[in-house]
Amino acid sequence: MLREAAVGRLATCTDGKPYVVPLSYVYEDGNIFFHGAGQGKKMRDLAKNNRYRSVIAEGAARVIQNPEEKLKALRLLIEKYAPGKAGKLTPERLFSIKSLAVVEIKIEEMTGKRSPAD
Repeated sequence: MLREAAVGRLATCTDGKPYVVPLSYVYEDGNIFFHGAGQGKKMRDLAKNNRYRSVIAEGAARVIQNPEEKLKALRLLIEKYAPGKAGKLTPERLFSIKSLAVVEIKIEEMTGKRSPAD
């Protein structure tokens, strides 16, 4: 897959702030090579933290249609990103947002890696 994909995604993280950028790359002999400007956010982030951790999950995605499942999933998301505020999402408020989609991915396979120095 690494040899066949046209575009890769590089994720960096400094000061607790993740940054993901698409890039052109090539895979050869167990290494990934890419190019870019010598200065910029990507290069500053790599200079501060060149370690990596990653998780890749594969599975089947579905748009949740059931109102109770949708509410439960959104409350889980709210609790993660705004602790203590999940209870403020009422069914009435949720159902008033017609354009909102919530997607569930049933994980079928998952792998993870980390730098040896982590």
